[in-house]
Amino acid sequence: MKLTDEDVADFRRVYQAAYGEELPIDEARMWAIRLVRLYRILLLPTPGESDARLAKSPARATLDSSPTPPVAVTETKKPTAT
Repeated sequence: MKLTDEDVADFRRVYQAAYGEELPIDEARMWAIRLVRLYRILLLPTPGESDARLAKSPARATLDSSPTPPVAVTETKKPTAT
């Protein structure tokens, strides 16, 4: 992962505002990269979330995902009075 110098400078500003300490550029780059990696991991869906997304439609919620065949409509003749 490559961060720009501006990204590192922003991280250093936020860090100094939060903790009152100034980080050296190399250390700030290291911590910024670690933070981005952590957020990437945290943003991954959990196994339960993945399953829930797949099961949103009724067809996907079952193992049998074949569509139901269409029902044939037939005309019925009305009985005639004789």
